[in-house]
Amino acid sequence: TLDCPSLFALDPLDAARISALIDGFDRADDFSRMPQAPLGLNVADLRIAVPAPGQRRFYGSQSYEASFSRVIDQWRSLGATIVEVDFSPFIEAALLLYEGPWVTERWLTAEPLLQQSAESLLPVTREIIASGAQPSAADAFRAQYRLAALQKQAAAVFDNVDLLLTPSAGRHFRISDIEQQPIQHNSELGYYTNFMNLLDLSAVAVPAGFTETGLPFGITLTAPAFADESLLAIAQRWLQRIDQPIGACGYRLADTPLLPVPGRIEVAVCGAHLSGMPLNHQLTSRGGWLSLATHSAPCYRLYALPGGPPFRPGMVRDEAGAAIEVEVWSIPEQYFGSFVAAIPAPLGIGKVELTDGRWVTGFICEGQGIDGAEDITAFGGWRSYMSRKMMSQGAITEAKPLHQAPVDR
Repeated sequence: TLDCPSLFALDPLDAARISALIDGFDRADDFSRMPQAPLGLNVADLRIAVPAPGQRRFYGSQSYEASFSRVIDQWRSLGATIVEVDFSPFIEAALLLYEGPWVTERWLTAEPLLQQSAESLLPVTREIIASGAQPSAADAFRAQYRLAALQKQAAAVFDNVDLLLTPSAGRHFRISDIEQQPIQHNSELGYYTNFMNLLDLSAVAVPAGFTETGLPFGITLTAPAFADESLLAIAQRWLQRIDQPIGACGYRLADTPLLPVPGRIEVAVCGAHLSGMPLNHQLTSRGGWLSLATHSAPCYRLYALPGGPPFRPGMVRDEAGAAIEVEVWSIPEQYFGSFVAAIPAPLGIGKVELTDGRWVTGFICEGQGIDGAEDITAFGGWRSYMSRKMMSQGAITEAKPLHQAPVDR
């Protein structure tokens, strides 16, 4: 009742491809769930929960403790808001996995083997699974009631944050340590993960560098069910920012295209919809957020179109043009149609090439729309042009961005 496939992949892009192939409802599987709309998380303005300091466990490893503190600081430097939370619901749920009646499911599966050839199992495996014969029906219901309460407490954590950030493991044990205390150390290795299925969560574990002693350190990004695609998109952005080799062959994610956030469409804007400009509210009122402040590829011309207010520019592709300042906004798919319907001619929506080579949905202008329009390409963007225009009219104003987003370098 708890198990689900775990994907092991070189990078989030491969994981997304595999997930797309295996995802879906299976009528032949009694426990298959009907698909739900994927949970879209704001990758540009994350609120990240971390366990309160007193609830973090590193089992004597100062280097792992220092690595987790470093990772928290890295997320802050990337613009995330860090929120310390009470981790106790997750801790208690994790204990239920092997210390509660759910181990009985393992025992039911292994019962024929235990009866016919118990010696074929490792002693520690046999000890854990055999304990599943002991819980009573009362124990099972009592645990279910407690789990329901813990699920509500854990869900309340995600009411105020986008995701939970933890180490993937509090430390790595030597083989000799595991041989001496296999049950205890395996339980400790699951301190940050054993609650996942019981609490109906989705998670992605990713590398986060190395400790000062040279051991690998990893983190896990956790969110409610059906947030898998968003977590993969966030994981990819994390790996791109820390820019460390992936795998044994030196592969890096820095130059790979970004995974999209599910249920949303990215739109490049270049004029009155920019942050702080008169029509930006048409994005924010539809739940839009700023994903990236960047430039187009160096093959566009920008024109100040007749009419207004509000004044608008038109961007036209021209191989002899220049890079134009743009912002990429993410808006929910269900509001994209009403946004496009409000765009007047000669403007429209098409595909715009960014400076990093990506093509995204964005504002374009029909060729006849620039007849009689002023070529303002030399200003590099609408914001600069409008600032100069206001200065020339004696009304010096400066449009201040209402949102912050990563800026390409």
